[in-house]
Amino acid sequence: MVQWEHPGLRVDITQTMELKLNAISCHASQLGDFKALEARLRQRFAALGTEKGYAYAEAFDHVVLPG
Repeated sequence: MVQWEHPGLRVDITQTMELKLNAISCHASQLGDFKALEARLRQRFAALGTEKGYAYAEAFDHVVLPG
């Protein structure tokens, strides 16, 4: 599950950030102003990466199932 405010897990996406943005840009019919979205995503993923020293990160809840 994606977690934005208090993530239990941050994953370094620095190496795949451009690929991620390119993939998102392919959904042109679902996007209005991609440049604005790209700026917001870069800002948010950079902020999420700061705590761990990553240029960019995604954040998730980390759920461990017994077993």
